[in-house]
Amino acid sequence: MSGEVIENAKIAVISDIHGNYQALKSVLADIENKGINHIICLGDIIGKGANSKKCLDLVRETCDTVLQGNGDERFSSDPTKFEDNAVEYARITFFQKSLTDIDIQYLRGLPISTEFYLSGNLVRLFHATLDDIYRCVFNYELDFKKKYDMFKPYGPWGTEVADVVIYGHIHYQFMEKLYGKTLINCGSVGCSGCAVMEDGYDSNTEISNAHYLILSGNLNDRANGPIEFSFQSVTYDKETELEDAKVLGDVVSPGYEGVIRRGYFQGLPTVMKRFTDEGYKFIKKTRNK
Repeated sequence: MSGEVIENAKIAVISDIHGNYQALKSVLADIENKGINHIICLGDIIGKGANSKKCLDLVRETCDTVLQGNGDERFSSDPTKFEDNAVEYARITFFQKSLTDIDIQYLRGLPISTEFYLSGNLVRLFHATLDDIYRCVFNYELDFKKKYDMFKPYGPWGTEVADVVIYGHIHYQFMEKLYGKTLINCGSVGCSGCAVMEDGYDSNTEISNAHYLILSGNLNDRANGPIEFSFQSVTYDKETELEDAKVLGDVVSPGYEGVIRRGYFQGLPTVMKRFTDEGYKFIKKTRNK
């Protein structure tokens, strides 16, 4: 988005759609109603939900910049590489059935990162990390160096340390200030959740809404000026999404209904154990009935 300065620009950042067409439609309608100038997609367009092709077509039609996520890379890979893993082979071949050769080449060729100045801040965006689109960096990391490294350039992706980094991948929103910089996760459009959640505890329904981020400021301006980060939470037609998802099955997309209805991921116990191992304390599983 390089070019002339655009004052009071509004930029929507979406990520982790994962084939959830109903969520994507609702988010794009919300973006249109808010008069957004640009839309950036941080990847993971396909996989999990049943409508990967529809989501990919809609992203290509509406987004100004599209980056590659780990799901886009994995589900556009040659499935024969996974023939010794029956589950992964089934997942990849299932999602590729709806894609054309042009779709697959498009996903394989997506860039990893993009950056621009916004009101004097160098903003860099990518899916997970610059050197590994599969790596998870949580806001709960005890290693501050790990988070600060998110701002550093890597390989062909930038030459300067960024002021603001925005990424996706972990499916929940947060903003943190560290070392005078701003680290933001824009959340997930199609598979929102929470990194700390246990069965037996109440959560609110907002956690499983479709989430995205709006940036506001002077685009392409290197002079310090007003800048705003605004988290968005949008409801959508979950029943239609789950009706479409009946074709998936637990092998292709395990636990999908749990993610859509309450933001609970099957892999969360592993994440929770990691936090416990690092010394975090959780609420004991005793609650009033």
